[in-house]
Parts: sequence; structure tokens; C-alpha cells
Amino acid sequence: MKLFLLLGVVLLVAYFLFWPVPIEPVAWDPAPSPGFNGAFEENRALAAADRIADGRVLGPESVALHVDGSLYSGLRDGRIVRIARDGSRVETLANTGGSPGGMEFDAAGNLWCVDADRGLLRVTPDGEISVHVDRIDGKPMLFVDDLAIAQDGTIWFTDGSQRFPEHHDAFEFLEGRATGRLISYDPRSGETRVRLEGLRFANGVAFGPDEAYVLVNESLAYRTRRLWLKGPRAGTHEVFLDNLPALPDNVTFNGKDLFWVALVYPRDAAMDWMPRQGAWLKKMVARIPGSLLDFVGRPTPRGVVLGVDLEGNIVHNLQDTTGHFANISSAIESEGSLFLGSIRESAIGRMDVPVRNHQLAHQPIEETK
Repeated sequence: MKLFLLLGVVLLVAYFLFWPVPIEPVAWDPAPSPGFNGAFEENRALAAADRIADGRVLGPESVALHVDGSLYSGLRDGRIVRIARDGSRVETLANTGGSPGGMEFDAAGNLWCVDADRGLLRVTPDGEISVHVDRIDGKPMLFVDDLAIAQDGTIWFTDGSQRFPEHHDAFEFLEGRATGRLISYDPRSGETRVRLEGLRFANGVAFGPDEAYVLVNESLAYRTRRLWLKGPRAGTHEVFLDNLPALPDNVTFNGKDLFWVALVYPRDAAMDWMPRQGAWLKKMVARIPGSLLDFVGRPTPRGVVLGVDLEGNIVHNLQDTTGHFANISSAIESEGSLFLGSIRESAIGRMDVPVRNHQLAHQPIEETK
């Protein structure tokens, strides 16, 4: 009996030390989290949000607004649904068979959608799906995440990782390599271009005023980056928001003077400690069975949305610590309302756009190229 026990211990140790894992980790050093203090102070501003279509939509990650006032969203089961603004009706437009994320309507009324599994899709008003980009330079994209459509019809979208597909977030976090990209696709010419790379999980995308620049969230770097498209700084990029207390997901522009940034998962001590560790430890952690490996994607009752002005000042800090509406992945403004998507909730959130708070702290912008 003792021999078998000893053998089991030896095999277990050998497994954690030598079993092959798919990651090639690198260490990097995130700044200490600011926590939920100062400009990020805890509050319950979102606790009164309405829950639209509650119980009929699971994991509505992103919300697109139709000109007729209805809401569109992609769900965890692959469906893209049309939702009456008051939640009274939920109708299925299409099913991608994958994992639909960010979406937006073009001028012709087509719904463009990124699907983590399938790539950049176009969905016609009658629900016909066509795949437009699913690989770059012949290599399949693994985790397409969000998009924004320029005035000329060009679709700008993010490829979160060139290493791991969706549902392998923990491997992406543990490996620590910055392989995310910002990509553009011109439906008229069919041209696809990589606009920015070396991003630490590229996520949300939004244009600024006059499309002078585009913002892209780097979820695993806890920041938002700005790429200039016009003017003397065209082609350069800089950090627009830095060292956030949680992972930024989608970002949208209200068309006037404000960006809405959804923070989907709060940082914790383990998330800040692990990136600094060596490859041997990260590989050992990667050998933990997936059901136990829960660094990224664990449930939390917190919901966070930031309203950020054109200079990077945080003027709205909206939170929910009660569990009423959590894991907010997108926020989009329309006619005085703020609609909230979530990767975990079974509803779309809605609240009135709050009065601007001019007292919150300014977030410094770091110049880089």
C-alpha cells in the first residue's frame, strides 16, 4: 500500500513538473493595481439598472442599436437576437454556430459581427450570414473580439490572440505574450490590413471625433491605447487610459464627447502577481485541470462602467457591488439611455445617462510611438 502511495506521489510530482503544456510563458511587470479608490471608488450607481428581456438572453456580450430603436445582441448559444427596446419581444435573426461578440450596423442596414470562432461576419436583414475575414496571411484567426465601422464603410476589428482561442483565457493570461492585433477590412476592395500589433489581448474598438484616431482596449494590460489616423501624429500610438483596476472589454463613443469603457473582471492580488513569475511556475499552474484553473473568467458580483472624456478624464464611475448586474462587457449610449451588455447576465441592462461628474481624477496620458 505504501509503495502504491509513494508511486502515486512520484507520478503526481512528475506530472506537474514535466507534462507538456501549450504555453511558452514570458514574464512582464504590471503596475500595482490602484484598486477601487479615488476615481474608481466603489458605489452602487448601477444597482438600479433595469433588466431588459430578463431570463430570455444569456450572455449578451455586445449591444447594437438599430435605427428603428430595437436592440441586437449575440448570445452564448450562438444566436443573434432582435430585442424590443422595452424587452417585450426577443426574436432570433440568425445563429452563427459560434460565439458572436461585437456588432454594429452599416449604412445599408447589414449587421457586421465578429465571432470569436468564425471571424468577421456580415448578417443581412433577413438573417443570411457570410464570412468575410477568417484568416490573416493564410493563418486562421483564433479569437476575434470587437469592431467599429468607419464612415467610409471600412470595418476595424480586433484579433485578441494569435496563440489561444476563446475558452482558453487562462492560457492566454499565463503565457503573457502580447500577440493581439487591430485589423481593418474594406468590404469594397476586400483588402485586409493589420493596423496595430503587439497588443496584450486586443479587445474593444471605437473611433474618436472625426475619426482622427481609434481607441483599442488591451484587456490583459489593463489599459486603452489610442492610434492616431489623421494629423501630424498619424501612425503613432499612445496609452490613453492606463492601469485600470479591472480588465477593459468593449469601448464605444457617444458621437459627441464621451467614451464608455466596460470593465469586465476586477483585478486581484493573484492576477498582478502571476505575470511576474518565471516560466517553470506558470507551466506548473497550466497543468492544473481546467475546472480548477480559474484565473480569468471567474464569477464576481461587481459591475463597472467608466465614462471617459476626450482627454482621458474619468467623468463617470458607475458600479454595482450588489450582484444586480455584473461582468459588464459593453455600454452604449442612445437617446439618454445607457444599454449594458454582459458575458454572464441573462438580461440587457438599461439606465439613464447620468449627469457628468467633473470632480473625478484625471488619468495621465503616456506618450509612446
